[in-house]
Amino acid sequence: MKNKESLSKGFRHSSIIFLIVLFFNIFSASAQNIGTMSSDSSSRQKHSMSNMTLPMPFFTHMGMPMPVGRYSLRFSTLLTQVNGTSYVDFGVQFETGLTNYIGFLARLDESKTEIMLNVAAIRSKNGMSGFSPLIEFEIATHESVNVQTGFSTTLSNSLIAFHQVIHYGLQEKNFEGSVALVYKVSKRIFLISEFLGEKKQDELLNATLLGGVKFQFNNHFLLAVGVQFPVTKNQDYTSQYILQPDLELGN
Repeated sequence: MKNKESLSKGFRHSSIIFLIVLFFNIFSASAQNIGTMSSDSSSRQKHSMSNMTLPMPFFTHMGMPMPVGRYSLRFSTLLTQVNGTSYVDFGVQFETGLTNYIGFLARLDESKTEIMLNVAAIRSKNGMSGFSPLIEFEIATHESVNVQTGFSTTLSNSLIAFHQVIHYGLQEKNFEGSVALVYKVSKRIFLISEFLGEKKQDELLNATLLGGVKFQFNNHFLLAVGVQFPVTKNQDYTSQYILQPDLELGN
């Protein structure tokens, strides 16, 4: 039985990796074609990228799609404590821009796979702030797909950024949401605070508070450490410690 579960999980993991690679190749080619057709749009995109100086939070995705040609890959190691016992979970999150207005996110952990598309409906001139409707497909292990719809926002400048996302699951009738603040302490140190919550049908709210710091070693590599605690009676663990390498690639 365990071997069957491991095989199923391995197949699921391999499938999502294949999808990420497939999307990456198809839309990278499309983005290059779009860029050659509109030099003005390309220059605005580069200007936006140059202004996006703050890193992403731990788990809350950005409210605006990433620029085309820029890629974020975050690996998470989570040491979870439950009533005196501990276990380790792993997760990976990939994020990029498919076009100037459409963003793509894939997140994979031990319990579920998430694939999300968000569309920039409102965006500031510098590309750092705005509003984006989103659709997400959540695939839990041995369960059906839960389609979620919602929206995300970002308000940001060169010193501080606010990110928010909320969505509703059409199949499971659940709400999920999070807010995050990223504050630039110095050129290479950033403080991060996140509040994450989920409300399932006929269950109490499950919410956690996360605090941490990110260290930027160069333009492409950051390392984050953080700790997360439940703040409601309905809780899955007593504490969680996070180590998260962050690769920022592309232009």
